[in-house]
Amino acid sequence: MNTAGRLRHARRSLVSQAPFLSTAAALAIAVSSIGCEPTAGALAEQQSPDALASDASADTTPTPDLAGRKVRRLVQGTNPSLTPDCSVGIIWVSREGGGVSASDSRQGLGVRQTLKIGQLMIACGQLYQVLGTHFDGRGELIIDSDPTPRPALRPDSLVLPLGGESYGPRSNIVLKELVLGNQDAGKPVATFQVWIGSKRESQITAGAGDVVTIAGGRYRVVGIESVNQETGVPGWVELAAE
Repeated sequence: MNTAGRLRHARRSLVSQAPFLSTAAALAIAVSSIGCEPTAGALAEQQSPDALASDASADTTPTPDLAGRKVRRLVQGTNPSLTPDCSVGIIWVSREGGGVSASDSRQGLGVRQTLKIGQLMIACGQLYQVLGTHFDGRGELIIDSDPTPRPALRPDSLVLPLGGESYGPRSNIVLKELVLGNQDAGKPVATFQVWIGSKRESQITAGAGDVVTIAGGRYRVVGIESVNQETGVPGWVELAAE
């Protein structure tokens, strides 16, 4: 009997033996008696999608249809290389997406992102679409093996994604808390924070084409992309050293 089946059997047994217990209380005791958490996420990491699909009570997400697609499977807990200079650490994977940390050893640039299926992963000046996730022992983030050509990024840009962080050649300088604003004089604006170590140094609001100072260095805002569900753009500001 699989984990989900043992959980239901234990719950029925406890409820029948102790009718004064609420279903929630009986469920909690049943969980402790078999040593697992009764969540879809925990079950997903223990069983393959095919095994979960055989249990009608399981909350499953089908494996995406990847016929004809060239894909890469990035396994949770690994740090695979996309190019000789670019690696991506897969921090966590869920049924909705995952958390990644991409680093460019040549440029000294890095980006940390939380991604949903369909969004674009920023990695060393390239964009890769997240096509799906899969669980078979460990979680996998499935991406297009070839980068998406549009929208284009400069290979040496410092790119700060919405809801993520980025860092430049000095790894103790981190950009985060990006807010994409309204049009200012006909151009989009972005507001973000500059942190040095654990201390916030400044907050900057700038539009495309503006030059800003970050920890003594000058950067030009070369692009601001708003969230676009159709193209998978998660929203970001792109900075290039002057």
